[in-house]
Amino acid sequence: MSTWHDLVTASLIGTERTVVPAVGIPGLAPAEDDAGDPAAVLLDRAALLTAARRAGRQPDHAEPLPVCGPDPRPAMNPAAGRRLARMLSGEYPELLTEWLTAVAARGLRLPPHLLPTLLDRARRALPVDAGLPRLLAEAGGPRVRWLAGLNPDWEHSVEEPATDETWRFGDARQRRGYLTSLLAHDPDAARALITGGWDAAGAAERATFLSVLADALGPADEVKFVISTRRDYEFAREFTSKYRLAARVRRCCFLRCSTIPRVNGRGWSRGS
Repeated sequence: MSTWHDLVTASLIGTERTVVPAVGIPGLAPAEDDAGDPAAVLLDRAALLTAARRAGRQPDHAEPLPVCGPDPRPAMNPAAGRRLARMLSGEYPELLTEWLTAVAARGLRLPPHLLPTLLDRARRALPVDAGLPRLLAEAGGPRVRWLAGLNPDWEHSVEEPATDETWRFGDARQRRGYLTSLLAHDPDAARALITGGWDAAGAAERATFLSVLADALGPADEVKFVISTRRDYEFAREFTSKYRLAARVRRCCFLRCSTIPRVNGRGWSRGS
């Protein structure tokens, strides 16, 4: 590797100001000095070293890979595995979180050949979907955590299930992931947690609370906005549009506070 770095350094400095380093290939006789154009010599040696690196290297000592822990959960049926493959290929990708939540709740094992794709998806989803790594760790079981440990690119693609300590001492991403996981398993506890922390929360944390709740809304839910200022109205309109509430929930209500003159409310609805 040092020889390759020496070649790169020589190319950056320029062959007019430095000597082209020699290239030693194990198993080959040392190359004789070439009196030709130094730039051409550098390119020839870089090509030779590139071919040698691609061809492989002599066996070296290596530590054995850690053994993956057993996963006693039953495998899901092939039809469910094909559905997951289609979602990962772009068919209804917005259902992936709901689908993985259902798999985890039923205690089923994900198809092993799809785990690398899921890990890549979780890596790309950060930080927008901070709950996916924790959900993937739960649904994927020991095999997905084992795979994530073998590839540095997947370091943050899985996250161990959170505890109460995560909510108390974790950063914003960890707290969002904990709340998302809790909402999927115990909605009443998640809503109580939000209610208890709402008054002390800042604007950014309140926005996190609302976005987590919005992601979990379904056809049986109702959403009510109490409008007391123009700012409230703009927030309600933006929030409804961003999370497509009209198409996702059973009812979406906008309640006008009695302190607002009726004419102002009408003016706002016209975008004035």
